[in-house]
Amino acid sequence: MHNLLKLCEEVGLMTELADKQLSFIEQLCSYYIKSRYTEELQRLSAALTKEKATSLYRETGELFAWLSQKI
Repeated sequence: MHNLLKLCEEVGLMTELADKQLSFIEQLCSYYIKSRYTEELQRLSAALTKEKATSLYRETGELFAWLSQKI
């Protein structure tokens, strides 16, 4: 499944996610969708700074840790 929000909904996590987490998941989904299409990949790469990539990586780790506690 590629839609992380739908996945969260299907496993019953939507009510447990904070607004910040929901926004971040939406952001991750948009990067995934853009990266699936080669014409968008170059534009995405140009727009993604090292600082933004580092932030996404850190926040993804935090979200993964939170999700791991739910299992």
